[in-house]
Amino acid sequence: MYVNCFINPSKEKGDSSLITIDSDQVCFLELIKASLFNICPSIPENVNWNNVYDFAKTQCVLSLVASSVPFEHRNEWIIGSYQCKAYYMRMLYEQDMLVRLFNSKNIPLVIFKGTAASLYYPNPTLRTFGDIDFYVSEINWDLACNLLKENGYKFITSDVRHQEFQKNEMTFELHSKISSKHYNDVESIFCNGLKNAVEYKIGNYSFPGLPPYENGLVLLGHIMQHLKSSGIGLRQIIDWMMFVHKELNDSAWEDSFRPYAVEAGLEKLAVIVTYMCKKWLGLSDSITWCDNADEEVADQLLIWILDDGNLGQYRAPVENVKKSMREEGIFKYLQRAGLENWLLPQKYIVFKPFAWIFQLCKYIHMVFASLFTGKKMFMKGKHKMSLEELWERLE
Repeated sequence: MYVNCFINPSKEKGDSSLITIDSDQVCFLELIKASLFNICPSIPENVNWNNVYDFAKTQCVLSLVASSVPFEHRNEWIIGSYQCKAYYMRMLYEQDMLVRLFNSKNIPLVIFKGTAASLYYPNPTLRTFGDIDFYVSEINWDLACNLLKENGYKFITSDVRHQEFQKNEMTFELHSKISSKHYNDVESIFCNGLKNAVEYKIGNYSFPGLPPYENGLVLLGHIMQHLKSSGIGLRQIIDWMMFVHKELNDSAWEDSFRPYAVEAGLEKLAVIVTYMCKKWLGLSDSITWCDNADEEVADQLLIWILDDGNLGQYRAPVENVKKSMREEGIFKYLQRAGLENWLLPQKYIVFKPFAWIFQLCKYIHMVFASLFTGKKMFMKGKHKMSLEELWERLE
């Protein structure tokens, strides 16, 4: 069963406002509204709850929506929710140990994303967590790296923006740079944010974070970074939405945050994503600064997000691969992607020259798997707009 959904018909924008998503996806979005804003969900008929569960798990929002699932379908959801909350408590403890360690050596740091995003949720434990991201100044970079290694944090890998460590089965990403090549360099804003860090508290744990507007700029930049690289999921969109809900009424947008968004080249992205959140995810109509957004782009963005899964894990958009190959060259792209996706070269240097072979074999396997399962690998027929066009219209 498919449900025709109009994008706020009161806006009278004609036929371009019509998109089609299936009833399972409609149900999934209704659960998000109910969980975040206490909106009574309108559940379509003939919902396949296994599909809805898969959507929630793939988008890393299972814990968020579990309590809004009808009781007769809830058992499996509650188990997954408890697992997410148990991980959250472990992560809070490990984050606290990290903060205490850096404080003991007088090395300023701020936590960003993760718990710094969960602050805006009605219950921080509802957000699903991955790794612990933290930021230090470049002048303290070497001190921070050495401090981690000396205290049992095992170095895993690095790139131009961060180094990754592991301890107690938890991943820690040490950043000396937050800005991404996918939007304008606003590192000076984040540096000032580090100097003016504020203390946040969740339960019995406190931690330093960026001030609210700098924190929101991180969340907005994170959307653009992953949209243009691996893919973007609803968890990252919801992080931004809840920041807007708490911090960005019309006057705050115009007077305080908009200059940051303009400097980063992310104003249009902010407007379109926020409009999409109003339309589909329950964000309050009192937020009006996004009302002149391009509706078509907002809808196409939703479709890509639903297909991508969390950070693109559900499928790797072919446009991303093609664009990267054009920019880097086929061999360089395969080698870089192989080094990111293959664990062996991260541990044993002898395997590094063969990373491109691993990545090539991975793509060949994906193609054959799609043939045998009958699934379209990139689902191009579903999209009216290519991802490259979407990028252009978001800039």
